[in-house]
Amino acid sequence: MSMVRRRAFSLILALLLLWSAIPAPAARGASGMDQAKAALEQAMAEVGEKKGSQALLVLTNAAYARLDGDSAVGFLDVATAVTGATFGARSLLGVHSSMLSPLWFSLYSPASNTLVYAVQKDGAFAAQKIDANPGHLFAPDNWKAAGSGIIGGSLFSVVSISLAWAVTPDYMSLQAASFHDHFCPGVNYGLIIGDYIEKRFPLGPGDAYVFAVAPSRCAADALQVMYNTTTGKGGDYGMGISEADLAKYAVNGVKPTAVVMRVNRKNDVCDALALGIDSARLYADIKMSETELSPAGGGQNPLFYIARTRASREMCRLPKEQRIGYVVELAKTSGKADLADKITANDPYAKVFGK
Repeated sequence: MSMVRRRAFSLILALLLLWSAIPAPAARGASGMDQAKAALEQAMAEVGEKKGSQALLVLTNAAYARLDGDSAVGFLDVATAVTGATFGARSLLGVHSSMLSPLWFSLYSPASNTLVYAVQKDGAFAAQKIDANPGHLFAPDNWKAAGSGIIGGSLFSVVSISLAWAVTPDYMSLQAASFHDHFCPGVNYGLIIGDYIEKRFPLGPGDAYVFAVAPSRCAADALQVMYNTTTGKGGDYGMGISEADLAKYAVNGVKPTAVVMRVNRKNDVCDALALGIDSARLYADIKMSETELSPAGGGQNPLFYIARTRASREMCRLPKEQRIGYVVELAKTSGKADLADKITANDPYAKVFGK
């Protein structure tokens, strides 16, 4: 080879090496939104669904999270453009999170039993593919292995909503679970009570609901989503009570979950009901035991989250008329409108039970 040819060959080789070391233009200096879009496109390929598929669920905290130090809300449009998922089709759900949280999203296909979770970490998106077949994932070792990946502590949140979505609950149920950031039996309790009062304790002209949930648990979030009874507007009170004191109000083994007040300030009246859920009968009907929710080791045991995910999913399968049949009216009272203020001042059940 001549000297000229050797020099030309060396120059071409050097250029090839240089090009291979430089990131592609789209990747070099790409914005967080560009990175999110690329990660989303890759996730679509992993789950095996086409754009607009009705067998695809997209979850994301984009409405609350930050991306590149700013609001990530624009990702919602990106998600629709790439996946075809929309709020109207119930295939895109916004999961509540802190505004300090990084942007994350998940794609789930019950057809392929595949779930892909991606989150921005250290300036880039990292993703994890999970076998979401319940028969596989509900094995404690498999749940633990999935939770040790990138998804970490978000596993329960993402999986509980995704698997419940697959059995087609009504949209209000999905809204409540998304607001609460996971789907647990307590959210179902709130939904069940909310449906019950719509039929059996309805509002009249000028009426408004006020809820006192004691102890303060998940049902409170479902009720405020259903009826816009937020704490800030004085419509939803999460209150403390010991298990020993709560047991004093049990009727035939059913403990109260909440006091529902129907208040009319103009007419100066308040009607109040103490309501509970016959959980023993409910769990029997979904072929589970309530004791499964309290395994040895508590939240350190994968069965703690597996049982809650299973129970919520099975509760979502039940027809609405059957669900409201588990509500038990334990006590009731009536008075002037300020009765609501007295009920929410201390132990909310004392006034209703007359103790």
